Amino acid sequence: MMNEGRFWVEWVFLDVGTMAFPLFCFLFAEGFYYTKSRKRYLVFLLVFVLISEPVFDIGFFVEVSKEKGTFLFYFGYQNVFFTLFLGGVALCFIQHIQKNYSRTNLLFSAFLQIAVVLAAAVAADWVRCDYASRGILYLVGFWLFRENRMLQVLVFLSLYLFTTLNRPTVFVLAAAMLMLLYNGKRGSSKGKYVFYWFYP
Repeated sequence: MMNEGRFWVEWVFLDVGTMAFPLFCFLFAEGFYYTKSRKRYLVFLLVFVLISEPVFDIGFFVEVSKEKGTFLFYFGYQNVFFTLFLGGVALCFIQHIQKNYSRTNLLFSAFLQIAVVLAAAVAADWVRCDYASRGILYLVGFWLFRENRMLQVLVFLSLYLFTTLNRPTVFVLAAAMLMLLYNGKRGSSKGKYVFYWFYP
């Protein structure tokens, strides 16, 4: 009975996480578009990478890190802020390429953008960060198609199918519905940093 209860708790939390991460990526792309300073945005994110990683490692990999003699850190898996940071770096390069090459050489611009996405995806897999290359593809997809909300969601669902080889769960579809309901307007910023500090 206890194992069954544990199974349901884990199942619920895993699926809530499955719902939360696409929303993270969606809102990250929105915030990245509207921020006044992308450099500051990335530095801010990197700070949270450094703050949250030891806490994440202690929470999930404390025994392994002690065995390997790397406590406080476990280098075999990195938290989701790594994914967002690598995605943000990729978006900076993509925007730079679009600004400087899209009008003069569209084919070369497309080639460079694909190369950037592949490089970020390989880097995410190499450092083994949460959601890895799949997270990079979500972020870039939300960014590239942000002018069309329906297309944005369809691209996300297609990427989900392609990267997981599974049909979208109820939680993934719920995340997609929340994206469609987003009106593009900024909500209240009160307490926004609470959510950043809550994660670590």
